[in-house]
Parts: sequence; structure tokens; C-alpha cells
Amino acid sequence: MNGSGFKYKWAAAGDVNAFFGLTLDNLTGLVIMASILTGIFRMPADVVLFRMVPGTALGVMLGDLAYTYMAFQLAKKERRQDVCAMPLGIDAIALFGLTLGVVGPAYVATKDADKAWAVGMAVLVVMGAVKTVTAFFGAAVRRNVPRAALLGSLGALAVAFIAYLPFLKIIADPVAGFVSLGVILLTLTARVKLPLRTAESTTRKAPPWPGTNTTPGTYCWSRASPRSWPEYAAASSKTRRTSATRRTSRWGEGPPTRWRQAFSSGWARCWD
Repeated sequence: MNGSGFKYKWAAAGDVNAFFGLTLDNLTGLVIMASILTGIFRMPADVVLFRMVPGTALGVMLGDLAYTYMAFQLAKKERRQDVCAMPLGIDAIALFGLTLGVVGPAYVATKDADKAWAVGMAVLVVMGAVKTVTAFFGAAVRRNVPRAALLGSLGALAVAFIAYLPFLKIIADPVAGFVSLGVILLTLTARVKLPLRTAESTTRKAPPWPGTNTTPGTYCWSRASPRSWPEYAAASSKTRRTSATRRTSRWGEGPPTRWRQAFSSGWARCWD
């Protein structure tokens, strides 16, 4: 994409992993939805497989295309290479809430799959209207409500559905499960590079981090790590050192003072 000499590099090696991760996540959600409605509530398979599943898949695809268009426009407007479209998909809360609490019970009460389908669509319209109205108050909620309160319910669902239940499958098939788990721990936790792996970080020039007096230098886009700690974490530390001492420090100006900084990503001064 070109705009006054600016070319947006919209594809990278990591996008392949992200594409398959998002695709498999949405396919899993569709399978779970169909299994609950046809297996537990005995809804007709033709309604679930030929109406609900295609409609949900089409909605996800259109949403992802809309976010992709917005990412292109933002990158062109601000002339940035680090713009990424937010992935859109089937979230676990809506999936289990609608299947177990709306569509399934509606079919049990009416014994009519078309009416149950209509009830589900009506609830989705109401949910969309509520989200549209409350979106205008999102910034105020983030400023006044503690982060732990906002993420507590999401964290509990993640522990139950993303960590606990998949781990039961790993134990059920230990040969394939623990081998896959070992590969994930080696690459994501221990940062062991696998063969044929392309470079993940791109070195470039960047302006000082807002609010600091850091002299512009060599930066890279990377996950926060002991060898490349974000400047904002160093600037917020109570300990102050000289520039020469800071370059030889393993943690910059000391370990992170907030737990969420350890899991953040951003422009980081790359030191050897």
C-alpha cells in the first residue's frame, strides 16, 4: 500500500502462525457450538449446520475484513509499520452463553428450531446495540475500574476453558500431547529457535518514548525480555543510573515494578 511514498508492509512471517491460530480457534468454536446444540439439546442438524454455522462464519469473515481495512487506513494515516488488525472471532463467553442459555433452552421450550434460531438472532441484535452504546463509556471504565476487576472473569474462563480442559486432553493422549507441549514451552518460554525460523525482530530507528529524555538510538520491536527491556519500564524505576551503567545492566534499571510490564510488548532499546 502506497501513500505519499509510504509503503505499508502488511504481511510478515508471524502472520502465518497468527492466521492458522485464529482459523483453528474459530473452527473449534463452531464445532463446540454445533456439538452442544445437536448433542445436548437435540436440535435438527440441518438448521445448525446449514444456517447457524455458515452465518456465524460469514459474520466472522466480514468482521475480520473490516478490521483489516481499518488497519490499512490507520497505517497509511500515521505512516506506521507496527499497525496490526485486531483479530475477530467467537469468544467463549458468548459461545457458551448463547448455546446453553439462549438457543438451546428456547428449542426445548418451543420444540421449533426456527423459533429458537430467531430468538438467538434477536439476542445478538440486543447484544450489539448494548455494546454500541456502552462503547462510548469504555475509556472512562478503564480509567476508574481496576484492571484486576475488568480481567478477573476473563481470567477465570481462560483458566477453565483454555488451560484446564486442554490439559486433560494432553494427559489423555500423552505421546502426542506432551511432545506438542514441550515444543510450545521450548519456543515460547525458553525462546529456543527452531530450524528454518525467520528473524522475528526488525531493527529500526524510532523516536524517544513519550515522557522520557531518552536519546533516539537503535530500537527493535520485540517482546519484553531481560535483554531488551522497554524504555518506559526503565524510566519508571525509582533507581537512577548513568547511561554507561544502564547499558551493561541485565534489567536496564532494575526488574519490573509492575507485573503487567513483564508481559508487554513495545519499542525496546536492544542492548547486548
